[in-house]
Amino acid sequence: MTLPRLRQRVADAAFDPEVARTVVAALEEIVSDESEARSTKLALIAKVMGGPLVPGPRAPFEALWPHADLFLTVCIYVAVTDGQYGVEEARHISAFAHRLGLSARQLERLEARVFEELKLRASAAGSPALANDDRTEPGGPARQARGPDNLAG
Repeated sequence: MTLPRLRQRVADAAFDPEVARTVVAALEEIVSDESEARSTKLALIAKVMGGPLVPGPRAPFEALWPHADLFLTVCIYVAVTDGQYGVEEARHISAFAHRLGLSARQLERLEARVFEELKLRASAAGSPALANDDRTEPGGPARQARGPDNLAG
């Protein structure tokens, strides 16, 4: 999935402002303060969400339930912006998936789909390093460190 297509899916979801603020807050949790790619990841969040949001109240996290697939897809995109799917990022996303009722297997299938889409994009863009990089594989280091059946980390 291309970034414009992901942005369109988010726009089509037509999140209420409170839900959008919950999405952004959760996405920002994934971004480590020590991450070298922090500013890039925060810029991606703003771009995908259609720009900065007006401050205000947030919806409960459970309001994301009907948007679980889209939300987790965006989470994975943000996490791998720097070309890696770190253990802490994977743990955050796994915890989100668990809270939204997804099993470890369902999350693994979603990760595999997103990684495959990203690899196809990288190959089409002529970036063989990213296309052949196994750091973002569902069975790669982040997934292995957490264990395939342990959603909470």
